[in-house]
Amino acid sequence: MKYIYNCKSDRGISREVNQDSLLVKKAIYKNKEVIMAIVCDGMGGLSKGEWVSSNVIRIFEKWFDTELIRYLKNFDAHHVAYVWSSILENINEEIREKSRKLGLSMGSTFTGLLCLDDKALIVHVGDSRLYRISPDFKCITTDQTYVYREYLNGNMTLEEAESHPKRNVLLQCIGASSKVEPEIIVDTILPNSVYLLCSDGFRHVLSQKELENILKYEELVSEKEMGEHMEYLIDLVKLRKEKDNISVIVIKASEL
Repeated sequence: MKYIYNCKSDRGISREVNQDSLLVKKAIYKNKEVIMAIVCDGMGGLSKGEWVSSNVIRIFEKWFDTELIRYLKNFDAHHVAYVWSSILENINEEIREKSRKLGLSMGSTFTGLLCLDDKALIVHVGDSRLYRISPDFKCITTDQTYVYREYLNGNMTLEEAESHPKRNVLLQCIGASSKVEPEIIVDTILPNSVYLLCSDGFRHVLSQKELENILKYEELVSEKEMGEHMEYLIDLVKLRKEKDNISVIVIKASEL
């Protein structure tokens, strides 16, 4: 597969700092492209949430640059998922220890994607999301939130969950959970697949139909067009008075 991508992050209309952090890395291995993308939404008040999310990003960037090559010869998505889960557990303990010393509570979501050949590895903690927009629209990840658990238990509808005052209460996040148990998914990448990773501030006020209509595969012909479509959506989110930070990554796969 060959990949093009673009990413955008915006402080939004009300936050003093942007606590979201993004990462996209691409490499070539034996004439094949491998791409990694991560969205982290930090929590903990101003610079503390920003520090946590950016710290997670730095650790995975170093892993991509120095460790990834070890796993590419005989790529096993489930084995890499185990490695990523171990990294996240170590980060979780480090941040919990720092939080105890500072007398603060801070953490970050994590939604990561690693693509090679026809396999997409997704590792997820929190309520950032990964969507597959094309060839079919599907939210791949599961929100690890109080309201989504209540929805699954039949105690509220999806519409009630979306507007509930506890919609942002997480069941686990990196740095604030006693134990991190990531959701792990291995997806099959088809030609013309488009993946979207985003923080919750991006998707709260956008409908599925809007995402499908504005991020159509056939219109994402270059990184420039991707960026223009993403900027339109971010402006729309801000126009609708979303108060959170707004971050999004779009990745398009096509055959070589």
